[in-house]
Amino acid sequence: MNKIITTQFNIIATLALIFVEILHTAVTHESGSSSGDTLMATYVSSDLSLLFILINIGLLSALIMSGLFKHVWNALISDIFNLREIVFNEAYAVCIIVSWVLWG
Repeated sequence: MNKIITTQFNIIATLALIFVEILHTAVTHESGSSSGDTLMATYVSSDLSLLFILINIGLLSALIMSGLFKHVWNALISDIFNLREIVFNEAYAVCIIVSWVLWG
């Protein structure tokens, strides 16, 4: 495995996270209308469709963060603290657990 965090990796990771944040903002922030609807609710009338979109945004965020965490762990943390490298499934589990602790 390539253990270097490159500029290309940082750019792609940043763009992926910005994309997810824009989607999250569109779904959760108010549109400014008098009804108090979110931006996405003005375009999506079905609650089931909105729930589907929210679940997919959460899953996409988890996958992106897990990939970033795995890469940073394997390229940096494992070398600094002399720890073993982790696989994607372990990175995903750590990200989910940390999310539950922080947001729970």
